[in-house]
Amino acid sequence: CTYMTLLNTFYNLGETWTFSVAIGMIDFLTFKQCSLDHQNSCSTTNLKNMCKTIGGDCVVIVNGYYVEMAVCTIVGIIWFSIFRKILKKVQSKGPSNWLVDIKRPIK
Repeated sequence: CTYMTLLNTFYNLGETWTFSVAIGMIDFLTFKQCSLDHQNSCSTTNLKNMCKTIGGDCVVIVNGYYVEMAVCTIVGIIWFSIFRKILKKVQSKGPSNWLVDIKRPIK
């Protein structure tokens, strides 16, 4: 039971930080521009305030969500092509390879 708890803890940690990074990257990959001053990229708080001071709005030019989805899809395709043979080998194993035999002596 203890090993399963430890395994579950590692799983939760591995899953949690990847979601946090993925959501954090969306804002990093989003590109904005001031509607009245095209030189202003609205990348910092000061630049956003300058844009609002002159009466403009920070308009999204490139949405980071779509950039991240494209990058993650490409990485996923590359990962799958690298590990395809290993995945096929694991999938071809029968159910007896996944069962634990308690009566078998430990070597």
